[in-house]
Amino acid sequence: LYSGVFWDVQDYLLEDIDRIEVISGPGGTLWGANAVNGVINISSKNAKDTQGGFVEAGVGTELQDVFGARYGGKLAPDVYFRVYGKYLERDGSITANGADVPDGSKMGRGGFRLDAGGATPNALTVQGDFYNGREDMDTGGTSKPRGGNILGRWSHVFSDESDLSLQLYYDQTHLSAPKPSNGFAPAGVLTDDLDTYDLDFQHRFPLGAHNRLVWGFGYRLTSDHVQNAPGLVFLPANLEQNLFSVFAQDEIGLAKDVTFTFGTKLEHTDYTGLEVEPSARLQWNLTDKQMLWAAVSRAVRTPSRIDRDLLEPTLLPAPLPESILSGSPDFDSEEVIAYELGYRAQLGPKVSASASAFFNDYDHGRSTTPCPPGVPKFGFPLVFANDLEGETYGLELSANYQVLAWGRLHGGYSLIKEYL
Repeated sequence: LYSGVFWDVQDYLLEDIDRIEVISGPGGTLWGANAVNGVINISSKNAKDTQGGFVEAGVGTELQDVFGARYGGKLAPDVYFRVYGKYLERDGSITANGADVPDGSKMGRGGFRLDAGGATPNALTVQGDFYNGREDMDTGGTSKPRGGNILGRWSHVFSDESDLSLQLYYDQTHLSAPKPSNGFAPAGVLTDDLDTYDLDFQHRFPLGAHNRLVWGFGYRLTSDHVQNAPGLVFLPANLEQNLFSVFAQDEIGLAKDVTFTFGTKLEHTDYTGLEVEPSARLQWNLTDKQMLWAAVSRAVRTPSRIDRDLLEPTLLPAPLPESILSGSPDFDSEEVIAYELGYRAQLGPKVSASASAFFNDYDHGRSTTPCPPGVPKFGFPLVFANDLEGETYGLELSANYQVLAWGRLHGGYSLIKEYL
């Protein structure tokens, strides 16, 4: 619906998470569209590493109830599994003047993971999750999100420098959101059901003595079904979209201590056609403990249904009512070209530091503009457009000090300037 993440329905047992990677800068070459300013990659643990039982429980005034449980076992030699469940209930918020806000929530979820063949060249992972909950809205009414997914991934390892993987998944989400009156149209409930089918293939291998290549392709089918509310409409209500992608990236050893990485991802969307997201990165290892790098890359945010298909009507019923805000079939992808420069060093046995600077040039950013005359389909007075441009620049500094074997101090400073 909006090229983002519904963070309210993302949850997991923290003890089953292996790592959380925060990757700054555009990541379109490997991750695809909408990886514009950075990527947060969350990886869960192998079922082999979560054997036995685990239970957690808590109670409080704001975080009213939390309960989680997981059990992991062994089905056969080198075949492991785990199952989990979690329930979370939060009280409503409180405003600065002490007034209660009716936005409390309840959410239950469960799932499983199975891993087989980790000690052999072939490995198989099958996992799934489901959730169901209710969330009180501060604008009135109750949202009822629910969903589920199942994923299968097969991988084969040829050597330390060569492997391939094939992944398939299906995801279903249901959103039921009350829409208050906008002063023109009465209140109602918007429901959205989205089915996503996804295939992803990757292959990594060395090419000669100086090239390490990774390439892959993918296909995604989304089927979206909306039941419109009086004051919030998507036209068409039912929409299927296809996303095709292929990418390649080559890491080239130019010299003993200098590496050049170049790649691009090509994606074809039903909204905008072909999108190209290249990147180039140069790395120079000054010593075995100091590294200097520079990069330039391009990434895009492709249009969402809000950008193209939204309509906030002013009167109903009508096949094409006038609106106060609407999407545009001419809305194009937002884009950024990013320039980065960085330095990283191990300053001592216990101290490491890094510094980086960036400059981002944005174009075709989303804006609103008065509706063109003579186009009643888009309504009045505002329609989404691509009239915003600008730039951001800044720097990031960080340092780590390993005080003890079990304790580390981290300090950081970030500066960003924005002109739009």
